[in-house]
Amino acid sequence: MKHHARNVQKRRANFRPKRKYFLIVCEGTKTEPLYFEGLKTELPQGVLQLFEIDIKGFGQNGKALVHSANF
Repeated sequence: MKHHARNVQKRRANFRPKRKYFLIVCEGTKTEPLYFEGLKTELPQGVLQLFEIDIKGFGQNGKALVHSANF
């Protein structure tokens, strides 16, 4: 019994994991953001409670897009 008791990990009290944030940046302003919004609806239940996903369409080329997303 003692061996089993040592291997059981106790649950940490008052611990809540930090919410993770993902920013998806795309060149287009209409089509690409709609694709990603559609993907959000296909995520498993509970994912959006753990992760915040923000989608921004800038309407810029690749180099300017990376520069704009670096805020």
